[in-house]
Amino acid sequence: MDIADGYGKHKINSAYTYGSVAASKQLKAQGVTGAALAKQSAQAGAKTAIDTIQQFTGLQINHFASVNLVGFYDISQAIGGVQGVA
Repeated sequence: MDIADGYGKHKINSAYTYGSVAASKQLKAQGVTGAALAKQSAQAGAKTAIDTIQQFTGLQINHFASVNLVGFYDISQAIGGVQGVA
């Protein structure tokens, strides 16, 4: 699949990383550090992921959510957890 912003053909799940890493390099060169670097890099990664999915599906993406493993666990517990298969 073609990743938005000219990153070439890669798996769709790499779009966020390509956008985030490229932005991080640019921002570091501009002297951005710390929390501002993390926030702006994450926003760029999200934008690349959204643009890639919109380009692929033709659908408009209106919302984006990012959840780490702890957040995923918390969400799953809030809805009753995941039952194991015996």
